[in-house]
Amino acid sequence: MSNFSFAFHPLKCGMVVAQILATSALILTATCPANAAEVVPDFYASGFGWQHAPNASGKNFDPPPPGAPGAAGPIGAHPNHPHVGNGTPGQAATPRIGNDGSPLLLPWAAENMKKTRLAIEAGGVPFDPAARCWPGGVPAVVSFANQPMEILQTPDLVVLLYERGQVARRIYMNRPHAQNLTPTWYGESVGHYENGDTLVIDTIGMTDKSFVDVFNVPHTKALHIIERYKIIDGGNKIELVITVDDPQTFTQTWSVMKLMEPSRERVGEVLCQVGNDDVYNQGLRPVPTAATPDY
Repeated sequence: MSNFSFAFHPLKCGMVVAQILATSALILTATCPANAAEVVPDFYASGFGWQHAPNASGKNFDPPPPGAPGAAGPIGAHPNHPHVGNGTPGQAATPRIGNDGSPLLLPWAAENMKKTRLAIEAGGVPFDPAARCWPGGVPAVVSFANQPMEILQTPDLVVLLYERGQVARRIYMNRPHAQNLTPTWYGESVGHYENGDTLVIDTIGMTDKSFVDVFNVPHTKALHIIERYKIIDGGNKIELVITVDDPQTFTQTWSVMKLMEPSRERVGEVLCQVGNDDVYNQGLRPVPTAATPDY
C-alpha cells in the first residue's frame, strides 16, 4: 500500500483548493471542460501517478463489479494451465496460456488461441509482447507492466503517460470520433467526465496486430473499448472498468476491472529495447523494427 493518502474533492471549473499532503502543500486547480458547469475529478491530486493495486491477479484483469455492461470477463487462463506469476512463494512461474474454450470467443478466435496453446504445450516459447517491447494496444496497455502511469488533464485533452516505453495516449475531450480512421496501435480515443468522479474514454480504430490482454486474446479492427476511470476510497484508488466489444471476435460484449492506487514513485524512464536480445537463443520474437512506417 502507499505510504500517503489524500482527500478527494470534485472541483468545479476554476475552483482552486489548497491541501496539505505529508509535509508539502499542493495547490489543485480544476480544469475547465467544454461544458463549464461540469464537475471535473482531479486524477493528479497525489502529485504522483497510478499503478496496479496489490492483489493476486497481478497483470491479469479481474472480474467486473456488479452492473458492468455485458458479460463478466476476463477470458483468462486455460483451466488446465492456471497461471502462476513471478515471485509466488514456493511455486515456479508458468506461462500465460489463454482459455480457448471460453464461450465469449467466436470459432476463429478460439482456434487462434488453441493453436497458441498447443504450440506452448509442445515446448514452444510463448510470445509476451511486453517483454519483447511490442506496443500494448488498448486495453492491454493497462496491465502490460506493473509500472506507474500518469493522467494529465487539460480542458480539451487528457494524456495518459505510461512509464514503460514512454507511451503517451491522447484523449480528445468532448468531441466525436473522426471518420475513416487509419488503424493504429492505440487507436483514436475521445472522452468525457461523468458524475464528478469518473473519466470515460472511448477508443476505436486499432490495428489487429495487438491483443486484448496478457493472455494474447486476439481481436479485429472492429474492436471498440470503453474505459471508465472512477475515483473511489476517498481518492486513494481508481476503479477501472473496461468494456470490450468486437462482434467479429466475441459472442457478446464483456467487461473486466482493474484497481489502481497512487504510485510510490514518480513516473520514470523505462526503455524496453535496450539490451533486450535473445541471448540464450530461445527463438524469441525480435524486438520491433521497421524499414517503413506502419501508417
